Amino acid sequence: RFVICEQVSRSGGHLAPNLGVVELTIALHYVFDFGHDRLLFDVGHQCYPHKLLTGRLPLLDKLRQRDGMAGFPEPRESPYDLFSVGHAGTAISTAVGMARGDLLKGEACSADNPDGRHVVSLVGDASIVNGVALEGLNNAGTLDRQFLVVLNDNGMSIANPQGAVAGYFDRLRASSTYRSMKETAKNVMASLPGGATLRGMSHRLSEIAKDAVCEDAWFEKFGLLTVGPVDGHDLPSLIDLLMMVKDIDRPMVLHTHTIKGKGFDFSEGDATTFHSPKPFEVNGCRVELKSSGRSFTAAFADAMCEVMERDDTVVACTAAMPDGTGIKKALDHFPDRTWDTGICESHAMDMMAGMAKTGLKPFFAVYSTFVQRAFDQAFQEVSLQQLPVRLCLDRAGLVGGDGAVHHGFCDVSILRVLPDAALMAAMDEPSLVASLEFMRTYDQGLSAVRYPRDDVDQRFVDQPCPAFEIGRARGLRVHDSPDVAILGFGVMTLTAMD
Repeated sequence: RFVICEQVSRSGGHLAPNLGVVELTIALHYVFDFGHDRLLFDVGHQCYPHKLLTGRLPLLDKLRQRDGMAGFPEPRESPYDLFSVGHAGTAISTAVGMARGDLLKGEACSADNPDGRHVVSLVGDASIVNGVALEGLNNAGTLDRQFLVVLNDNGMSIANPQGAVAGYFDRLRASSTYRSMKETAKNVMASLPGGATLRGMSHRLSEIAKDAVCEDAWFEKFGLLTVGPVDGHDLPSLIDLLMMVKDIDRPMVLHTHTIKGKGFDFSEGDATTFHSPKPFEVNGCRVELKSSGRSFTAAFADAMCEVMERDDTVVACTAAMPDGTGIKKALDHFPDRTWDTGICESHAMDMMAGMAKTGLKPFFAVYSTFVQRAFDQAFQEVSLQQLPVRLCLDRAGLVGGDGAVHHGFCDVSILRVLPDAALMAAMDEPSLVASLEFMRTYDQGLSAVRYPRDDVDQRFVDQPCPAFEIGRARGLRVHDSPDVAILGFGVMTLTAMD
């Protein structure tokens, strides 16, 4: 925890998600051999402790930099990382694939092959409610072999969790049943007959585990035996439980409850701010985030609220990124017209299509890298229906430290194929404001504006930005007898000016 916090304070990075899984990661590596067994992360930003335990401490001082430690799992960095992964919801499905592959090749752990490969998925930050994760669970329940899903339930998404499943976990953690479960789970080992082998004891474990879960466990409906929730920071008990369930020959879930940001008062008290902070300084009881100029995200937040103030038919949503996209300000000011759907971009796109169908003017604020997950919905439910859904694409272009899994370089390519789509790119704050106003009145189909993870440039801030028109550019530097015409799209226009 100390070295992670020290490094993130210097370079930025994902802090709170990693502080919350320290004991859980240590226990998993203590019980399993992930040089041989399979470990898949969902989501990838909770992998720092795993990386430190697999020989990558020398890479930490260049976290998220060239020749340093990547911020997400990266197979080119280490054989302990199986997939380069930064989008939520994928671990259970890829783990099912590896589990089936190992079965076909005769390499799966079983009573006949005790030295075979185990498969473990570590799922966190509310990504269990992602549609792909639920599809994976549905198939995981059909496996006839060892398969362990470890749920890191910290009561958080990237921001506050959303939806009915999050409410279910809240009720489960708060219930008196959970308080007794913690002690029951610690005593599960004592319930096993002395000297008994674990393999082939699925039925016995089922009976024991019933004492450690509520009778209506959600995961049981998918065919997965469920243990927990247990204390995800109680290292000895975690090791005992993992040793007990390690070789069970059926799919199961170990539901652990953790504290996001565990170990430091400032990160425990404000896990959203310290989810992925900029560099910061700790001065006694005060923590100061290093600030720069005004960001495109802040500019969008103000412009979106101004649009919603003028037009009460405008509605907005985001998918688990209220702070990252700036929609948090609209959520605070217009709570009846703004939603955070949780980690489910496909649902958010379709929900906005439904609202457009009723005559409202929906805006969907989403990272460029994540809009890829809703392309099918953008095609089927938006464009084919000629519905005016408006996309505000933050983190467009290259994003620096988060690397390839978060680069926003596909949005222009995938959206330009859609009929009647109007695509814009803001070069500064005035052009961002103008693009939102154009989108508000554009009813022919999908529209989108892209802008980078950067501060807004002040070069043309004092010049009026003309209203956006389809097929018409804005003249920035005009000569009487030009030799060449240079067209720029978004912030590349400023590069062209230079």
